[in-house]
Amino acid sequence: MKTITLLLLVALTGFAGSAGATVIAFDFESRAAATHGAPVILTQAGFSVTIGQGNPAATAFAFADGGGGVPAGFGGRSLESINGAGFVLEFSAAVDGVSIDFADAALDADLGYLMVFGPGGAALDSTSGTLAVDSAGGPTWRTLSVQAAGITSATVVAVPGNTVWWDNLRLTPTPVPEPLTPALLVAGLGLMGLQRRAARRHRA
Repeated sequence: MKTITLLLLVALTGFAGSAGATVIAFDFESRAAATHGAPVILTQAGFSVTIGQGNPAATAFAFADGGGGVPAGFGGRSLESINGAGFVLEFSAAVDGVSIDFADAALDADLGYLMVFGPGGAALDSTSGTLAVDSAGGPTWRTLSVQAAGITSATVVAVPGNTVWWDNLRLTPTPVPEPLTPALLVAGLGLMGLQRRAARRHRA
């Protein structure tokens, strides 16, 4: 009985660990190089991100080729941010992590912000980073990342002027427990109870 219980607990641990979080990435490469009416919905691996603008009066934005203003890792399409309003990203399901890159042609210093929110717009966390002027004139870039439970939306914005490109959005969905885990837990507890009863009978 003891051996069976130990094997079941090992199996339970294995099933619980198999539900590890995966990262869903959006690189915008499939988007046309044109101005789009906001909002825009992107879908990857069954997960959707709705992109809108921080300024309700702004009704369009572009996925563009930043050319010399972005590093090679940004590819041929980036979310172009030129209107000073930033972007609102709404997720089809809660996530536990948000990461996004931003870049500039390094002609001026830019400060980028990533803010994340939960249900009802409750602020959860934020981070920021600065793109310094590059004396060589090449593009500069950095990654902004936030980890928090139950993120349902995020806002990205850069100052001054918000003249940057955003790319490589990475989301860590909230892990979903494996369906067998609760059943294994109940079975394991039941076997442990039977083991204790058998031990008491043996001592009696």
